[in-house]
Amino acid sequence: MDSLFFDHRDYFADRVQKLIAEPDTTKTPGSLAPSDTSICVRVRPLSEQEKDANHVQGVITQHHGRVKIHEAIRKFNGKPDVKSTSFSLDEVFGSDKATQDIYDDKVQQLVEWAWNGGTSIMLAYGQTGSGKTFTVTALERLVVQALLDTRPEKKEVHMCIFEIFGNVAYDLLGDRKQINILEDSFGSIQIVGALEKTPTNVEDLLSLIETAKSLRLTADTTKNERSSRSHAICRLRIIDTDRKGAPEGTFFLVDLAGSEASADVRHHSTGRMAETREINKSLVTLKDCIRARATWGISQGTATQKHVHIPFRTSTLTKVLKPAFDVNSSRACKTLVIACVAPSMLDVPHSRNTLRYAELLRVHVPKVKPRPYDALIPTTWSNKHVHEWIRKNSGKPTIDPTKLAPHEDGTQLCKLQLDEFTARATVTVGVRQEQAQKLYIKLWSLHIDSRARLRNEILSGSSKAELAQVTAKPKIQKELVSRVNPKPGTFFRLGDDGDIVMVMGKDSTTMFVCAELSVSDAMANCYELFVARQRVVPHEALGVEVSVDALILLFIFCDSTAYAFTDTLNDLNTENNLNLRGAIVSDGAGLPLALDSFNGLETRDNVDEDGESNGLDLVRRYPNAAKSLGNNQFVNTSLEIGDVQWFYLPSSVVNGKHASKGAGLPAYVNATDDDDANDELRKRDGLEKRSTTVYLSLTTCRKPTANTTTTEDGFPQLQMYVSKSETLQEPGPGHDDSDQDVYTAEGGYIGIEKDTDSDVFIGVAAPNSTGYSGGYTYQLAASIDAYFHNVVDNDPFLYFVDADVSAALLVTNNLTQAEKDSDNYQQWMNMTPPYTMFAHNINNTALVGLERSFCALDELSQVGRISKSVEVGMTSRGLGNRPKEQFYITGLNQSSSYNGILAMVGNSTTSGNGIVGGGGQVWEAMNFTTKADDNCAVLFNLTFCSEVAYAVPSNPKLSVAKLREIYDTNAAHYYQNFNYSLQQVQCKTDQESMFSLAVDCDDCATAYKQWLCSVSIPRCADFSNNAPYLAVRNAGQDFINGSSLPVDSPYRQHVASNTSRNKIIDTEIQPGPYKEILPCEDICSTLVKDCPSKLGFKCPSGRWLNASYGYRNSDGDITCSYLGAAYHLSLGL
Repeated sequence: MDSLFFDHRDYFADRVQKLIAEPDTTKTPGSLAPSDTSICVRVRPLSEQEKDANHVQGVITQHHGRVKIHEAIRKFNGKPDVKSTSFSLDEVFGSDKATQDIYDDKVQQLVEWAWNGGTSIMLAYGQTGSGKTFTVTALERLVVQALLDTRPEKKEVHMCIFEIFGNVAYDLLGDRKQINILEDSFGSIQIVGALEKTPTNVEDLLSLIETAKSLRLTADTTKNERSSRSHAICRLRIIDTDRKGAPEGTFFLVDLAGSEASADVRHHSTGRMAETREINKSLVTLKDCIRARATWGISQGTATQKHVHIPFRTSTLTKVLKPAFDVNSSRACKTLVIACVAPSMLDVPHSRNTLRYAELLRVHVPKVKPRPYDALIPTTWSNKHVHEWIRKNSGKPTIDPTKLAPHEDGTQLCKLQLDEFTARATVTVGVRQEQAQKLYIKLWSLHIDSRARLRNEILSGSSKAELAQVTAKPKIQKELVSRVNPKPGTFFRLGDDGDIVMVMGKDSTTMFVCAELSVSDAMANCYELFVARQRVVPHEALGVEVSVDALILLFIFCDSTAYAFTDTLNDLNTENNLNLRGAIVSDGAGLPLALDSFNGLETRDNVDEDGESNGLDLVRRYPNAAKSLGNNQFVNTSLEIGDVQWFYLPSSVVNGKHASKGAGLPAYVNATDDDDANDELRKRDGLEKRSTTVYLSLTTCRKPTANTTTTEDGFPQLQMYVSKSETLQEPGPGHDDSDQDVYTAEGGYIGIEKDTDSDVFIGVAAPNSTGYSGGYTYQLAASIDAYFHNVVDNDPFLYFVDADVSAALLVTNNLTQAEKDSDNYQQWMNMTPPYTMFAHNINNTALVGLERSFCALDELSQVGRISKSVEVGMTSRGLGNRPKEQFYITGLNQSSSYNGILAMVGNSTTSGNGIVGGGGQVWEAMNFTTKADDNCAVLFNLTFCSEVAYAVPSNPKLSVAKLREIYDTNAAHYYQNFNYSLQQVQCKTDQESMFSLAVDCDDCATAYKQWLCSVSIPRCADFSNNAPYLAVRNAGQDFINGSSLPVDSPYRQHVASNTSRNKIIDTEIQPGPYKEILPCEDICSTLVKDCPSKLGFKCPSGRWLNASYGYRNSDGDITCSYLGAAYHLSLGL
């Protein structure tokens, strides 16, 4: 296209000018969804380079949100031509508009929305070179200034920045450490592992953004040397610390991955093509979610209302942005999409694709007459009408409507949760919680009555004769939940499958009285049961049966009274317990079961003594403040000092089905023989107890900040209060401990077991403290299968091999005792390393008191599980030559002590919600120290001396690869000479001619290799180390820093200490003076014992033996060198 344009540049310039001059005859686009999503386009000006190259502007902005593009094409006869295309969006910002104009018109309202407790999302999309990054950067500065500089009242702004590459998220404030995007049991999206900062001024926040951008993954294209290959997301959480319970505002700033022209794609490698596919998939999913959400919003309250699937879980990007798509969210979200395009005619093909994508995000509204304002129908209220209603109905003192509903219309006000409604209302001086709750009840009573009015209007045309023509299902019985499938227009339709009703009783032989069910506006995934709204339905009109097990019902009455069914028609009483029995599972309608409660009502499974379900009970059960827990579901939340939060595990979960633990790791073959018998005994015990073991676990992810003047010894650990009593549903401080059990976290962890068959009530408390400020973040989980978070005490299972000044080598214990030729052995050796580890300097206090918490380790440790500093692999080196996992850590500080902590992500195969053991496992911490001298280097994975794994004499001038080559080549050369000598021995002969009946030549070869590698590659220690078992070597050379020992030093008077045992160390490596951990004496004696006497091997004796070899220590310290040695993991232990 470039050649076409430049060959006919004047023609295209003249033609475009004429097209611009033509009158605009394009019709104004039809009305669009009155949604909280706005789709805009920004056209940047021509750059100086483009002007110098005589580019023609091919993207022209027009009024009414339209933009027209003019594309250079070649006709069939070869002549140039211009193809024009128009696009309609919500608003167009031309090249004459500044970024400040975009902010004033579109972004400022998002800032206000988030500041007042809402959720705002701004997404920028466009091709490389379209000005997208420029726009995002400028808007970020304006947003930050508005949040931190221009407000009379102050709020805390917490920020995290991460990128999504493919479907994996990486923390851009935490050295691109991999993090997890998870959905907790309450449906909230948790960004687990991301480092969150709390900047106090604009410059600090912008500096963090720039730091994050420098770590973002980019690649070069024909348009840009640093094209974004990932989606970058900056999340700002706005917390009002002066108003406890006030809603938390959230602002997502999203810089979507740069789209590319086909010229770039053609030259992609296979890897880049895969990246491009992932980017395109995520963008398509984003488009589908935005359109589906808008479609759902349009259909609400219309006769054609239908279920709309919003696939936000399909990609990590849309999962993060769930607040924009979740139709069950109690808080509305405002979304702005800015499509950035380049103006040049040369870029029109790609600008067309960008505009086409942006236009697809808009959804047109069918031409229906909107319902006019009605004072008795809240869903018809505008924000102005909401304010008028609040002033007239809130009582004295009048609640400030600008505080309660700064932006909400009537529908959005009804969707506010009671806690948030109350928190907003009580901001007004003098307003008490009781006054706010009365207004909330008044609003809901009005809303419920308005729904009845609307329903009756639609139902007024129904007739029994018409209903009788519908195909019937047999076996109609009381309390059956069924769908009604009438002809269109004869009965109110919730969706494609018709009304859902519950049979209340018989009116005649063929007619049944039914109460209506409808989708709840009050609570996610719920149905409302309108007991007082009954219709007579013929037998033939009742259709597909619905599983009551799949429904959660809410009582809806004008007087807020809960009713129960009796055998007598229309005999309604005021008991609080409703039994729904006899429901038949048929087509498996998958309506999700909500685990939360609403206004104290909860759905529970009524199970008899034989474990059979009798249906569901609706009971007035749990306090509003408590949140429910699911099996193997974790909650990630925050808690201020002095506060308490409550949770409960319903008995329906306690007595529910156990989850599968998955494949897990390969077996440890030498497990005790009685395990199967023990398992059977445990099963029998369980049958006798007829109760379930509930595993409760809590991990503290962040702790409060110490005041500079505090004298307290460690921060106050979180406490867990547990009650199984119906009379104590909010356990915590101030209650009699005879009614509750109290547990205090140790190292940031609590893990307890409770045997029960009833509800479990939990309180989590943060003790009061004057020495600390701020709050905690923690995870809480419950399981009937195993601990979701697990800790292994009294066994670190991780062992220190050796270290140098900046690196350390560690290894696990044997993972199996299987023989090398067994399948189990090969399974372990060939698998992806199952463990991870964390390392943290003991002088850094960030993790003090949190050593047993996986989420704290994952977030705060200096060496994390996903880090360029950690190299992991499977090895059989060392104890018994059985499978182990090794860890090689770099980037450590010189002469420093670290805590090393072994851990497992999830249950080793998967992690997260719904997974048995999905919260990870942590072992007891161990300790290791780096060296002080820079002339020892950790060496492992040698080709010949494959069992060598420790620090060896080195020189900083030599790379590890060169060092490995020098040592390994030298040892292999000596072994070859030995092999020639061994070939002279009759190894393959009859027993009478063998040199020994106990050993053979293979044993001799193995013993010699062990001895050779141990002696020729000495284990190095700091020269400053004064341990008595160390021997001075190479004292005659200068130290690495150029200094030397005095000439009269006794170490320089003896050959053994003045030089190294292996001369190549002094000649080729030149490490200077160092100390050696001597080879173990048994290595020499084994060589002499296992080899023929004719080879002449002998060990020294007397003081020469003590000068050449060391002896093992039963305490686990390495006091002599042997291959595969690790501290406290010695042979025989």
